[in-house]
Amino acid sequence: MGVEPSDLARELLRRRRAEMDAGAARAHRVRGIVNAEVAALLTQGAARRAWLIGSLAWGQFGVRSDVDVVLEGLAIDCIGAVADRIAGRVQCEVDVLRIEDLPESFRRRVLSEGVEIVA
Repeated sequence: MGVEPSDLARELLRRRRAEMDAGAARAHRVRGIVNAEVAALLTQGAARRAWLIGSLAWGQFGVRSDVDVVLEGLAIDCIGAVADRIAGRVQCEVDVLRIEDLPESFRRRVLSEGVEIVA
């Protein structure tokens, strides 16, 4: 008794749906943690404004994706500690950028397309 092509196709589709569902659940969980951590920074006055950019903000957050956060008003010597703190909670790499350090074209894109995080 062999495997029918239609059975194989159904199984592959089922696996792909399961992967996509797991990815969406992970993205939702990671987004919640990042939002909470960044909101705490804003409330504490460590930064004035914040945006989520990249795959977590715009979709397609995958197993190998990182988290990209842009902060306004964060002290330059706090970037590493903030990135490490969030990374420890979400278990993936986190890039923290200061909007003040970005080239103007990138800054405009963050302001127009970034997902603002509020306290």
